[in-house]
Amino acid sequence: MRTLKTIGAALGALTLSTLMLSAPAQAKPGDPVWTANGASAITGKNEVTLKGANTSVETANLNMEMAAATTVSFHYELADGATCSAGAPRVYLVVNGVNTNSWDQLIGGNTQCGEDGDVSFTVATPGTIKEAGVVYDNGTAGTVVVSDLQIGDELVNFRARVPGPPEPRDCEAYLYTGTKQNLCADFPNPPGKVNCSDVKYHVTLVDVKNDPWGLDGNQGIPGIGCESNPLKPSKPTKPTPKPTPTATYTPAPPVPAPGAGGGLPVTGASGGTLAGIGLGALVLGLGAVLLARRWKARFAA
Repeated sequence: MRTLKTIGAALGALTLSTLMLSAPAQAKPGDPVWTANGASAITGKNEVTLKGANTSVETANLNMEMAAATTVSFHYELADGATCSAGAPRVYLVVNGVNTNSWDQLIGGNTQCGEDGDVSFTVATPGTIKEAGVVYDNGTAGTVVVSDLQIGDELVNFRARVPGPPEPRDCEAYLYTGTKQNLCADFPNPPGKVNCSDVKYHVTLVDVKNDPWGLDGNQGIPGIGCESNPLKPSKPTKPTPKPTPTATYTPAPPVPAPGAGGGLPVTGASGGTLAGIGLGALVLGLGAVLLARRWKARFAA
């Protein structure tokens, strides 16, 4: 019975140790990203010191993006009887639920311990790294200093803290009335209160209780500030182009058809009459020529 109690206590201690090494409570903004377990400690921005035979420094909130086939590297130094054996020291990353660790990745090439303390391995899975850890748990007590953990091009900061939500800017408390545009484009870093002559346009408060610049000071219309300013147009107005004058077309006079008459004035006489007159004139002309010759012959005689 005593033996069973001893085994049960040992199993309980092992379970508790396993729980401590995995999935710490959800961190809040400002909390450390990395947590040291047992006697281990974060001893520098890029360095952790593992002490004991079953210890680690881990995170469940790394939230780092990585591409496929990313190279991960780190350096370690052994002291106080620590050894590189039985799966430790190692670094692991959980990317989209897939756990990859340096020891298993390198065991095929028998290079788990690296060369002169430098270890490098590849993580095939792309995605978001949520959990990660630096572990020494081979059962041989000692001290292991792990430094310069690099994931891709980024050197891991063991002293990082969980970021909080971004602080809202005062300019985001207002929208230009009639648009969805806030005042941040015009006032990126306001030093203090501004007035309506600076704002230029009518504004709407996003929250009637939040008026950091005091633009609704007159309380004329609750939630509306600078009522006397014009509304900001949603789109720039373009001048309406004037219509281009249309040229007036004047047709040319018709060209007369062949035989329809030339440029002589119209007399009302028919074509036959005109031909007869012409023939008569020709006969008279010939008669005059003959008469003139006869007179000339008589004078010569």
